[in-house]
Amino acid sequence: TVTSITFDNRTIKSAVLTPNTMSTASEWYEKNKEYQVNVAGEPENGNEWNGHIYTYENHSSEGSVMIPELTISYYEGDNSTDIKTHVVKLIDPNSTAGTTMPVKRNNLYRIVLTKATKLDFDLQVLDWNAEEAEIEHPDVPLNLPKDVQDSLNRQLLVYDLFTENNVKSIDITNKTVEFEQENLIANEYPVEQYFTWTKLNSLGLCGNTQDSYLYVDGQAYQLPTLGQLQLLAPLNLKSEDEKYNYPAYTPAAIPLMNTMPFEEVVCLKNDDNYHKVLSEDYSDETIAFKGTSQLMISCFRDTLFAIPDLTNPGVDIICSKEFATKSLLRNSVCGIRFKGSNQCAAYKWQFGLNNGGKGCYGSIKIKALPNKGEGIEVYDITDNKSFWKEGTYIEVKIPIMGDYVSSVFKNSSNAFLLCTTRSMGSNYVNYLNFNTGYSYIYTAVNASAAFPIRLVKVKDTENESSK
Repeated sequence: TVTSITFDNRTIKSAVLTPNTMSTASEWYEKNKEYQVNVAGEPENGNEWNGHIYTYENHSSEGSVMIPELTISYYEGDNSTDIKTHVVKLIDPNSTAGTTMPVKRNNLYRIVLTKATKLDFDLQVLDWNAEEAEIEHPDVPLNLPKDVQDSLNRQLLVYDLFTENNVKSIDITNKTVEFEQENLIANEYPVEQYFTWTKLNSLGLCGNTQDSYLYVDGQAYQLPTLGQLQLLAPLNLKSEDEKYNYPAYTPAAIPLMNTMPFEEVVCLKNDDNYHKVLSEDYSDETIAFKGTSQLMISCFRDTLFAIPDLTNPGVDIICSKEFATKSLLRNSVCGIRFKGSNQCAAYKWQFGLNNGGKGCYGSIKIKALPNKGEGIEVYDITDNKSFWKEGTYIEVKIPIMGDYVSSVFKNSSNAFLLCTTRSMGSNYVNYLNFNTGYSYIYTAVNASAAFPIRLVKVKDTENESSK
């Protein structure tokens, strides 16, 4: 809500007889002319103050103390006691930095305030006769200042949620956990680092209470729910005729990526029977939220290394570069997810190699978008190297280490994460699968299959330091 505008160096005399020059005498300028305003901004369509501030022409040169400036006083939300100010300097955006914009006769200079993340402005120079021209919604910037982007990222539920590494061992007596410190290749992981849902549940680690917490240095952790895994990757996509489900990155889903936005509903909690808690109320995004998502395949490819699996013809085992017999190229995938919610973010799923090419991991990069994603499309962030500048995003790395089914090691080209949520009406549980062909969250794995596990931090817990 704008409360007032103060015009500094308003010109009060015309130099019509001496074009393109202005006297610097103080009698030509008015200092700190204040205009009272009371107009509230509208996030969706903007709002206009139907008033005018008149001034004669001003051609003050760069560095002059007579450059026109407007100080806008405003407050945010309902906090009318916290008045802030924003200075609008008339600087020519089409010239070199710092060059002033001359104020000419018979032009309208319209100031459009924007707030993608912090208050900013666009300046429109219009013909005076076209002053009633419609205000256009300003473009949302893709590359924000680092402190602003960091602040946006911290507001996401996924920020600092997942532990950096998978679980290495669990001491159930002391309720503590040890994390793996490096990403090994699949066949280097000992079988003890694979856990079945049945086993985890027997240890009391699949519940909702403090009894299911594990601790490291006073910080409490839990196994993730299905909703928390959804913060990393989408559930299966439906075909256009809604007859079939496709994992997000399988070849059958490729035609859907560029043409078919889809709705995602995320329910973050489990009930006492380990099923997700469905909700029709999305006002509290820590419980449930929804938004529109769209995926797109990148033109860029990541290089992986592999050897053939002799026991499974046609299947490759991802391995270290040292032992590889061939290289594989895999396209990364980008997406905008949860548009319309405060969890709206850009995603990039790709593969990376550990230092020295030892082993491979799935990389999930997440970068919060302002204004709930309004004005930004998936085409804007796919193959946009400047947008994905290092240090501007959250990254979760999941090593490719396979799983065990009936005590047999398999799927050595897959990264898996297990969660506590069971499929409705069945003994099956949900997991995230990130393999060298696609990534998705699946809902039909027997609770006796063994997977790696990654924990999430319990952000609001009492007495966690007592453990």
